Amino acid sequence: MRLEGIVQPPPGIQPPEPFADGTIAIRAPNWIGDAVLAIPAVAALADRFADRTVLVLARGTVAPLFVGLPRIDSVLRIADGGAERLASVRRALDGKPPALGVVFPHSFGTAVELAAAGTRTLWGYGGPLRKLVLDVALPPRWLAGRHRWESYALLAAAVTGRPVVERYPLARGPGDVAAADALFDQAGLPRGGRERPLVGFVPGAHADSRRWPAARFAELASRLGRRGARVVLFGSAAERSLVARVAAAADPAPVDFSGRTPLPVLVECFRRLDFLVTNDTGPMHLAAAVGTPLLDLCGAANEVVTGPRGSASEVVVHPIYCRPCVKNACAYNLGCMAGIGVDRVEALVRARIDRPVPAAIDG
Repeated sequence: MRLEGIVQPPPGIQPPEPFADGTIAIRAPNWIGDAVLAIPAVAALADRFADRTVLVLARGTVAPLFVGLPRIDSVLRIADGGAERLASVRRALDGKPPALGVVFPHSFGTAVELAAAGTRTLWGYGGPLRKLVLDVALPPRWLAGRHRWESYALLAAAVTGRPVVERYPLARGPGDVAAADALFDQAGLPRGGRERPLVGFVPGAHADSRRWPAARFAELASRLGRRGARVVLFGSAAERSLVARVAAAADPAPVDFSGRTPLPVLVECFRRLDFLVTNDTGPMHLAAAVGTPLLDLCGAANEVVTGPRGSASEVVVHPIYCRPCVKNACAYNLGCMAGIGVDRVEALVRARIDRPVPAAIDG
């Protein structure tokens, strides 16, 4: 999907000269949401270096997002952390140092990975330690107040010397489409042309400070279900127990797809929804990237920096004094999440999904 965002190259930065040989290595962000928001920047780099071999290095959890992107020659999976990650980067590159490396994560360790692999010229955002291993370090102050997609795009624009357009060309594998179709068929869910709205829920997140209470998701599912909507619950394998609690407390019972949707299949499921209610989490950005209308229940997260993209996305917050703290743990009883009531969320959802009842035809 293409959005309206465009990021221009920063003034005063000279793009690298064309290399005579060697590959272009892109180190992807580690988290699902960040990886999604980096896709426009990755796509821009792949376009600029279309005549070269372009590699994306990514952790296994996010690597599927980059498979099938145009002009990406290979997606190399690396280990999750520690010394093993350094070794896995070297193995993935097969002893061939890249001519140019672009590091999107802001950690010191990710910059060291490509530097230790012998990358000839390495670009990224600087920092007290990172600037020691980067050949070109953009000022970290440029990150202040920018949405995460813009910060990634600005780095890509600096490297390419060209504007970066916000677009999310996620590939659609036939096997992933078929897997989503099978899930819908097994659950008795129509794939299209339905009269009852199909609403997805994402009740999980990686921290309590980003989770709306499970009991409220259950109450919302019950209310929407009684008004005729079909509700589908999504979550990772690790979130099965949380999703099961929501499903057990809702009446009528929603469909539970937790633990059954690898990322590419999850994307295909989101494409089939009429609406999504979600915590501020990685799957939210996947849904926004494919244009699924959604409501982001935003607690500790800073929606200015990591909010969902696109005009079909809406954010709801409870504006207390300590948010956005962007912390995983809360000392104030999760007031930012507790303050978002079911009545409010139901009204926002119904405003987007309610459809007029056809008038009766006499005779």
